Amino acid sequence: MIKKNIVFYILSAFIAGILLLIYIEYNFTKNIYLLINGNEKLLGEFKVNNELKELNRDVVSVESKIRSAVTTKDSSQVEGLEVQILEIEADLNQLQKISDDDSSIKYIDELDRLVHEKLMFSNQVIGTLHKTGKVTPENILATQKDKRVTDSIILVTQKIDSIRKKILSYTTLSMDAGGKKALKLSIVLTVLVLTSSALLFWYIINTIQKQIRLIKQLNISEKKVRQAAQVKENFIANMSHEIRTPMNAILGFTNLLQRKTLDKESKEYVQTIQKSCENLLIIINEILDLSKIEAGMMRIESAPFSMRSLVHSVEVMFKSKADDKQLQLTSAIDESLPDTLEGDATRLTQILVNLVGNAIKFTQKGSISIHITNESQTGNVIETSITVNDTGIGIEQEKLRHIFERFQQAEDSVTRKYGGTGLGLSIVNDLVLLQNGSIKVQSEPGKGSSFQLVIPYEISTEQFSENNVCRKG
Repeated sequence: MIKKNIVFYILSAFIAGILLLIYIEYNFTKNIYLLINGNEKLLGEFKVNNELKELNRDVVSVESKIRSAVTTKDSSQVEGLEVQILEIEADLNQLQKISDDDSSIKYIDELDRLVHEKLMFSNQVIGTLHKTGKVTPENILATQKDKRVTDSIILVTQKIDSIRKKILSYTTLSMDAGGKKALKLSIVLTVLVLTSSALLFWYIINTIQKQIRLIKQLNISEKKVRQAAQVKENFIANMSHEIRTPMNAILGFTNLLQRKTLDKESKEYVQTIQKSCENLLIIINEILDLSKIEAGMMRIESAPFSMRSLVHSVEVMFKSKADDKQLQLTSAIDESLPDTLEGDATRLTQILVNLVGNAIKFTQKGSISIHITNESQTGNVIETSITVNDTGIGIEQEKLRHIFERFQQAEDSVTRKYGGTGLGLSIVNDLVLLQNGSIKVQSEPGKGSSFQLVIPYEISTEQFSENNVCRKG
């Protein structure tokens, strides 16, 4: 519950941090855009200021030239006025694009009217001078009127310039405030990133330290477990040896007693003692094997052995038990399988003893068969398939997946009726896996079971050489 709360708090803090970063980034970007727009406005104001100055300069220049032409009665003084008039109209067109302030628009419209009035008079004077080459009294009177228009233009231009300066001042202040805010947000963002990085670094270092401590504790625990397993292994080995010694003595004496002439009741007692001792020895051996496998002490050795001799020995070992239950025990080995292989014959014998012993125990009538084939060969390695079939009681399908688990049997009634610890098949499975093999089972209640295991064995060097010579011959 505490771990879940910690994960929830960490996740909540992470989401809150992400949202805070998004908010800061949004405001930072917004202020940057304001600075950009402010810069564009500043450039626009500088341009408007230049347009106003150029307009004033051109208007004054035009008036000066016209007054000079009227005063000197020299028409050459007005040469080039058409170009300046066009520049004045161009400046007016640029000023007409201003649309961000109502006062500016009003004065610009007034300026436009005055300038056009000025231009109309200028064009009239220029036209008269070009046609007649002299100054008329009307031109002199108009010149005085034009002077008043020029003064009005200068006054309106000053008003527009004053308004634009206020807008420029406001824009500058807004840019300054936006820049300061962007700087603060940048500092906050930097501090937040550095703090988050420091916390993340601390968390990583702390986690690594915890893992290191945990690994050390696990190593200590593993050593203790290995020591405990070794102690248990030694204890079980010593106990099994101590128990097997008197059990072997009991079995020896029961064998001697069976050779004596005994009455029927005494003979039954001796047989019961012998059977109980044999079962007890089997249980002791299974527990010892299990403890070795758990402790990792079970060693798989490789040595040449004869597969046919080994199977024959197992068949002879169980022949009498099969005959007692009137069961047919047979074995078959494919001719393609080489006789001499290299592997652990002792563990294979133990596997077959377990499988054949179980088959005889759970089969009341019918047969038990051992079939060994060559599944495949790669170089000098043969995938050897060993199948043990019986016609016994069988196993239900839902129980098959548990059949190789320790202390498990198909039914509780099986344990009560047939006995056993449920370790045999588990040990078989472990021994097969230790030899890099595999095992599977097929069974049907009332029809028997089939255990198939595949173990890779190497062909003995001498046998492999003989096979190669035969192939070449």
